[in-house]
Amino acid sequence: MSKIYTSNASDWNEAIEKLKGTEPIEITKEFFDYFLGVLPPVGWGRKVTLANGRKVQTAFEFAEGAEYIRAFWTTDKRYFACRTNKINNA
Repeated sequence: MSKIYTSNASDWNEAIEKLKGTEPIEITKEFFDYFLGVLPPVGWGRKVTLANGRKVQTAFEFAEGAEYIRAFWTTDKRYFACRTNKINNA
């Protein structure tokens, strides 16, 4: 993870594509806050398994409809996101 994705239009499409993959991406606080404010989270503060098998303690999880749940978490004032292997049932 070397690039930090922003919510700017120039990063948006690439970040969304990366979130379909199995590796975490680093994001800005603004990007993190955007997803927190778009729809109600499907989960808060749970320990989840990411698509790559790593377990993390989330700040929240997001999914829009029946899609893979994306986990969002923070570590040392840095922000991250990654999809899980769990499909949202909503």
